[in-house]
Amino acid sequence: MEVANGVLAQLHTEGLPMVATVEDASKCNGKKVCLVDLGRRKQVTSMVLVEVAAVLGDGVGRVEAISIEEDGRSLGVVNHDGPVPGMAAALAPKLAATLLVPLRTLHGIKAPEPVVEKPVVVEPPPPPPPLITPPAPTAEVVKPVAAPVENSSSLSAGKIAGLVVGGAGVATLIGAGIEGVVSLTAAGKRSSLCPAAMPCTNPDAYTAYTASAQAQSVGVILAIAGGVATAAGVVIFLVSPSSSSAAPEPVQAFSLLPVVTPNGAALSLSGRF
Repeated sequence: MEVANGVLAQLHTEGLPMVATVEDASKCNGKKVCLVDLGRRKQVTSMVLVEVAAVLGDGVGRVEAISIEEDGRSLGVVNHDGPVPGMAAALAPKLAATLLVPLRTLHGIKAPEPVVEKPVVVEPPPPPPPLITPPAPTAEVVKPVAAPVENSSSLSAGKIAGLVVGGAGVATLIGAGIEGVVSLTAAGKRSSLCPAAMPCTNPDAYTAYTASAQAQSVGVILAIAGGVATAAGVVIFLVSPSSSSAAPEPVQAFSLLPVVTPNGAALSLSGRF
């Protein structure tokens, strides 16, 4: 029983789900049928059988694991000859080598992961900083600074005025194009509401017709005004001389504004010299 308790402690150490106490099964006289019946009454999956024969302090030990669910199939046998005191400790390495793997496989237990100690890495000390020799003082060289050169290619006030007037003319032409699109859209709406060959009494068609006519009138006026302003801007830009650093030119300012009224459109042009 002392050797059996030592084997039980060793199996507990290896993480196997063994019973807490050892039971004397000598009444079965080592017969497998009796041992399997005993295991089934205990409702266990496996049994570890320990047999010891001793004469005058020397003994023979035998440890066998069997599967109760497979009618006593042997999972492995370990034998040892030697003194009875300390026999359990002497059986420990043989148990680990022979019986642990089949018992873990039968019970579905994974072997514990081995603990691997990370090696201690001793980093070498950092190298000493390099010696930096200061450079020898040198004579300071003063470079002459070039005088700023006046930009003689900048636009004069007259040419800027020509660009402003021409830009306003282009903007007016764009407005004329927008009015044309509005007029065509309204005309298309009127045609969809009342065909040309039939008398029309739909008020929405009359509203669309009126809007188309007004947009067409405004577009024509804006187109004329935009063309005139664009041409005037081109003439002013070409006639005006380039800027010169000798004498400043008088300031020329133009304001070109298209004005749309309920009765039509007009072009407002004002200037200051």
